Amino acid sequence: MTAKRRTEERQRQDRWGAYRMMKTTWLDVSIPFVGEAETFRIAPSSMTLLSNRATIGHGALTISVIDNERADGEVQDFKKTVEGNLHTFRTEYERIKPQLEQTVQQAATQRKAQIDAEDARDKGRSFRVTN
Repeated sequence: MTAKRRTEERQRQDRWGAYRMMKTTWLDVSIPFVGEAETFRIAPSSMTLLSNRATIGHGALTISVIDNERADGEVQDFKKTVEGNLHTFRTEYERIKPQLEQTVQQAATQRKAQIDAEDARDKGRSFRVTN
């Protein structure tokens, strides 16, 4: 993992209720992964919500945490939550895989029959049909 430090200035409410411009230092932490990025966009039926928003990039998830003594713990908690959700997703997939494969095969068979019927019908026409 790597992190880039950045400073952001925003209007915030101080302890006394007044609004003023305050600087906050953030760490943009890049967490590498191997596999399909789209996997992170699919939620299992039961999951733990993430405490940080993440940007899904090519080969890395990036989260932003405030640069303080809790930063490392926040990153580790984020990783554990994502890993737990992926484990749940993997378990659910393995459980429904036979049914999913059967459904896909049925859909493919039906589509092939539809295409074959269209081809047979088109061969008898007095004009050529293109797709």
